[in-house]
Amino acid sequence: WEGDLCQNPVCVIECVNGNCTDPDICTCEEGWTGDICNLAICDPACINGDCVAPNTCNCTVGWEGDLCQNPVCVPECVNGKCITPDICTCELGWTGDRCNVAICYPECINGDCVAPNTCNCTVGWEGDLCQ
Repeated sequence: WEGDLCQNPVCVIECVNGNCTDPDICTCEEGWTGDICNLAICDPACINGDCVAPNTCNCTVGWEGDLCQNPVCVPECVNGKCITPDICTCELGWTGDRCNVAICYPECINGDCVAPNTCNCTVGWEGDLCQ
């Protein structure tokens, strides 16, 4: 205790986000916890990141969103969905790391597959498969 009348409690380690209310006892401000009120509270909790201030998440690389709940794919998934950082799951008819390669089955014979089961024929060829 300190003060003229020994009325002020002393906390050996200073309360960071709160007040010393009894010797070595901190009463935390709203949104903070811990012995010295240095741990932020996020409710709901951060999913893929750290709680750095009350209800404020700092996302791990590859995640975004208020709770760091959304994976990031760079470049973006073209014809699919980003399911974890830099991993795409492709829509039916597409393949490739970014779901940007169309699948034609059977394959185009004399042309390029430009969309699922859609061939763009080389000059002089025609038909569904450019045969």
